[in-house]
Amino acid sequence: MSRLYLSFLAALSAAVAIAEEKPDILMIAIDDLRPMLGCYGDERIQTPNIDKLAASGVVFERAYCQYAKCGTSRLSLMTGLRPGSIGVFSNNLRDVQKFRETRPEIAGIGQWLKNEGGYHTQSWGKIYHDTWDDPRDWSVPSSPGRDREMWEIADPENPAKPTMIAERWDCPVMQSPNVPDDHLFAGRMTADVLAFLRTREEKIDLPVFLAVGYRRPHLPFIAPKKYFDLYQPDDSWLAKNPGPPEKSPVKAWFNSDGYVGGAKRIGLEMPRDPTREEAIAWNG
Repeated sequence: MSRLYLSFLAALSAAVAIAEEKPDILMIAIDDLRPMLGCYGDERIQTPNIDKLAASGVVFERAYCQYAKCGTSRLSLMTGLRPGSIGVFSNNLRDVQKFRETRPEIAGIGQWLKNEGGYHTQSWGKIYHDTWDDPRDWSVPSSPGRDREMWEIADPENPAKPTMIAERWDCPVMQSPNVPDDHLFAGRMTADVLAFLRTREEKIDLPVFLAVGYRRPHLPFIAPKKYFDLYQPDDSWLAKNPGPPEKSPVKAWFNSDGYVGGAKRIGLEMPRDPTREEAIAWNG
């Protein structure tokens, strides 16, 4: 009987010890990535590292974006609140500033882990939308330069030279410079994160929450040439449904500056937008 009791105590102690452990957390945010991935059954797209992660963890097959606006969706994710509870429905900085002024008691993931969980919290790249970062979330200031990545391009005359920052309406839609990963912001950021992970135990005696945000594959489509060389697109890559998605709301058809509007502003001819009547007819 005493042996059974001791075994029970040992098992209970082990369970308590496991519960008290605080694992390191790495959150990776990727902008505009659709589920064309190997782990979701796509046989053309080469995503070996994401597939390995999926194979060793949990793949969500019914996951949905909180809102069809970057700022609102990210703010909802980071606070755990629905867009309706936040009251922010645009990418306007003024709206999120008003939200934080009127609801200062609402903490983001980073702030909660830092203040309540005893974590060192740190971010790289795009986690909140552009300049929306809440400094209360992080133990150290957010990584600099992330706001420049959106318009970072390779020098058209000499891609090996340091990258340039293009004007918003004079930015190429696609570039494939023959350069190493760390020539572009995403590669340099990845190297910085890896360097931190290799040495962090020497500097920080706390569990860590690291948030790493990549802007790509958001427009403009710029990446080292070796990644474009993995694919030889042909007609089979073209959408089989060139019309609007079935039963999509009329509001979903809009003149996005990030996709269509920018091309129009620099003089490219684009197919006209559907009229309201056409959109309603297509959607039944």
